[in-house]
Amino acid sequence: MASGSLAIITPSLAGKNEVLYTAPAGKLVEGRIYITNQTSSEIKFRVGLSTGTVSEFDVTRGYIVFDRMLAPNEYFESDTIYFADGESAIVRSNHTSVTFTLLGTETEDRENAGFLAQGFSEMNGKKSTLLFTVPTDYKQFRGNLFVCNRGSFDTKVRVGLGTTATDYLEYNYIVERGSTHSRVDLRASGGDVIYIRSSEEMVNFVLSGYYANFTAFSGDVGIAATMQSQDAYVKGAVSIGVTSPAGNALKVIGSTELTDVNITDDLTVQQNLGVVGVSTFTGTVTFQGGTVNTGVGTENAVVLDANVNSNVTPGTTNTFDLGQDSKKWRYVYSGDTIRGNQIDLSNGTSGIATIGRVGTGLTQTQAIIGAATTAVMATGNIAANGDLIVKGQVGVGTVSQPQLRGNTSTGDLEVYNISLTRWVPILGVDNTYVTVTNNTTLTEPFCTVLADMSGGSWTLTLPSSPTQGDKIRIIDYKKSSDSNNLTVNRNSSNIMGDSADLTVATQGASFELLYTDASSGWVIFPI
Repeated sequence: MASGSLAIITPSLAGKNEVLYTAPAGKLVEGRIYITNQTSSEIKFRVGLSTGTVSEFDVTRGYIVFDRMLAPNEYFESDTIYFADGESAIVRSNHTSVTFTLLGTETEDRENAGFLAQGFSEMNGKKSTLLFTVPTDYKQFRGNLFVCNRGSFDTKVRVGLGTTATDYLEYNYIVERGSTHSRVDLRASGGDVIYIRSSEEMVNFVLSGYYANFTAFSGDVGIAATMQSQDAYVKGAVSIGVTSPAGNALKVIGSTELTDVNITDDLTVQQNLGVVGVSTFTGTVTFQGGTVNTGVGTENAVVLDANVNSNVTPGTTNTFDLGQDSKKWRYVYSGDTIRGNQIDLSNGTSGIATIGRVGTGLTQTQAIIGAATTAVMATGNIAANGDLIVKGQVGVGTVSQPQLRGNTSTGDLEVYNISLTRWVPILGVDNTYVTVTNNTTLTEPFCTVLADMSGGSWTLTLPSSPTQGDKIRIIDYKKSSDSNNLTVNRNSSNIMGDSADLTVATQGASFELLYTDASSGWVIFPI
């Protein structure tokens, strides 16, 4: 069990979220974070919890401290936080001369505890929102709730804990802008609910904690009579009916009745195993050697509700059927070649590799697969009751010029524009989204650029040789362009008739660029 100083870091970059510490697999971390300002000026810092690393961190819901000011040579101590099994503590500062220290303890995560919930209230305080329900199989919950006001206004907060949303712990409590209110040492029982509500936006709620359901013994325990306890967590060997477990974690002599057994490690059965009732296997199940019989005759059923990650190969070639005339499979999907001496898809009609009847223009013929030397072409209507998948370009009304295709490079569905004499995406800028974090040159029009300026300023270069009708949409979705400006390089084309690059310095800016002609160039439209 690790205890004490679990992690100490200083930010490698100012204004960037970093992992302070990630809970090891199977471990519950209980601790506090200390922030020390080593500078001669005031700094801002943030602290949050993530379900994984930085990439999984929810910037709208995961903060427990947001842009808290810290005076020179001062320190800040958080309230106790809990996170477990791959979850992480996330920190951030606007200065690199700041120390983040996690002091705490690692214990066994026996109950899926740790970082339990994150959220915000709906409809600006007009509706209570369910944050967390204590699982009914746990008898007692303990934890801390953080209310982080990231907005520009003070907010009224309500917190309900009980059986309904109106079992209030907090009612219209004022949480000042830029501050965090901590409701520590919350206690609840299985089935209890936690509801949240705030009068303003930009307020998030974070819940972390654990379940206190076990009686823990740290040393040897001798029992000469009946022991009565709620639950017992024994870390070591247990011997029942025999003086020594003889190297076994659990050794029981005599008849044993077990109800609702959860085995988290290896189970070895030396003799027969008989199971009555429903059996559920989670993880890998391997049957080695012998014959595996599933069901007896037609009175039993085998239900597969999972993926098959291997070949399904019969033991003897050309002997067994997949289905039969009286019990047919409904749909068969294949992503590659279907092979066989004869493929008959005409519902029992004899023939060689025939697919029912295909209407081509005014005549009806059979479509032959394998022997055909040309593609099947329909000069009239094509009707499909299900999916119709065409691998290649599609000509509509003509055979000389395709009008519809799927672009294998971009993934776009494109239509040929005769006036523009080129292919254009059907959905335009709404079809392709790209996240950009550093200097980038766009090579294709018709895309939405999600500009991440949180890591610093950079330049976005527009496509060269644009064509009338080209569209580029730009969104400062991290709301950082006011501090980290975005430069839009015109790449020799005018912007709003001017031969100058565009500088974006407005927080949360969002706009669309439409290329018109050589004189006006790219024209800006707000969105």
